[in-house]
Amino acid sequence: MTPGTARGTLGAVAAGDPRAAVVGLSAIADGGNAFDAVLAAAATQWVVMPDMCGPGGDLFALIVGNGQQVAVNASGPAPAAGTGPGAAASTVPAAVSGMEAVAGLGARRPLADAFTAAQRIAARGFAISPSLAWQVDHSSEELRQGLIGQWGSTESGSVVRWPAMAATLGELACVGPDALLSGQAGTAGVTAASEWESSGSRLTADDLRSGTASVLEPLRIDLGAWQVGGQPPVSQGVVTLLALRLLGTEGRDELAAGTARGAHLGIEAIKAAFALAAGVVTEDGADVAQKVLDDEPRATGIRLGPLATDGPTITAGYGETTHVAAADADGNVVSLLHSLYRPFGARVLSPSTGIILNDRGDCFTMSGPGSAAPGRRPPHTLANVSAIGPRGIALALGTPGANAQVQTVAQVIVGLLHEPPERWAEVLDEPRWAFWGGRDVAVENRLDRPSLDDLAGRGHRLVSRASHDWLAGAVGVAASTPQGPLAAQDTRRAGVALAL
Repeated sequence: MTPGTARGTLGAVAAGDPRAAVVGLSAIADGGNAFDAVLAAAATQWVVMPDMCGPGGDLFALIVGNGQQVAVNASGPAPAAGTGPGAAASTVPAAVSGMEAVAGLGARRPLADAFTAAQRIAARGFAISPSLAWQVDHSSEELRQGLIGQWGSTESGSVVRWPAMAATLGELACVGPDALLSGQAGTAGVTAASEWESSGSRLTADDLRSGTASVLEPLRIDLGAWQVGGQPPVSQGVVTLLALRLLGTEGRDELAAGTARGAHLGIEAIKAAFALAAGVVTEDGADVAQKVLDDEPRATGIRLGPLATDGPTITAGYGETTHVAAADADGNVVSLLHSLYRPFGARVLSPSTGIILNDRGDCFTMSGPGSAAPGRRPPHTLANVSAIGPRGIALALGTPGANAQVQTVAQVIVGLLHEPPERWAEVLDEPRWAFWGGRDVAVENRLDRPSLDDLAGRGHRLVSRASHDWLAGAVGVAASTPQGPLAAQDTRRAGVALAL
């Protein structure tokens, strides 16, 4: 296997932090499966990556294999009092409900085990990673001081304990998700809501009851012998699938081969897909999204020309979100993305519980069905992808990267479907681009000079990014194959792939 790829007989895990990958693999070693691995790894990420995710955020998952394809949407709605700027930009946390939904779809072990594993790390101590230390330094002074009060230090490499988070995880292990979702007096959720309110949040304990997850049919398209699945709205996963449809077989082949023309066609397909998806990424958009994907004349009637066109305006991505994916010997594959939106979300900490509040309400649009209203969920950037194909392979992947997510997974999935699993780590290492609106395209500077000149000559305005740019994502993929479970992890951040 190439570096970054791991194959086992019992299971394989790819995660955005090495500690999460270890805990996930330990869950499999203790008799669990891919569901248990993902849940244990995700709860661990709440502790060691609190800038990226946590019980105050949201969660999306895809499950494939053994004949099932299922999507989980655990994004919460706006509170009854609506949303606003700053701390008031929060939506109802739904990540805990999402964990419960994933567990209910196939976990072997109690969900409490995942919370207990993370509780031990919070109680016994963990090292602050360089990226976490950087995010703290670039956060608000109020949050920084709050975290110093929790940990004693925010310096990179410092080993800290987090008693407040340990207590919350312990309550989740004993009481279950109702500790945050019930609004019952004396629970962690009620305490957190009260403390958030003092910082400007509009969430109440009663709002917490609406932070429930939905189990949905994923969107689907057929690409040759592969069936590719994606998150339905409110996720903008439809953009990835539309782009793959618009590229056609020739365009996908060129994109997978890494040609300059393939990059150009991919960029133009993404622009067209964003435009086609406008108005579809809403609460009620799932059926419409699938109809758009199934509309063969409409999809094939869009010609991707030889020159750059002006694409729609989008927001350039932040570096938030993290991912974990796992596969097991029983053929289960699970991909889980979770987030607070921006790093540290609304930057509002509940001192008694350790829970940091999201600012996902900033994803509401200014008008239309995606605009803010009490009880409405905002459009969402989290968009993992799955595929079931020939030779008994099922895979699922995800990445951080805001609006670049749907673009990164589109570039990666075509490579994965064209190459054998032994070469997947090389696919993840290929240089990437991201459309930033209009004709602006961010390009990793490893792309060869002839390709850069070709793209510029076609009218793309190129923005040079670093060789392995942090904002280009950090893809993790897990797969069930005839040779056993496999995982591969992008090297752009600190994640790893492990197998047993």
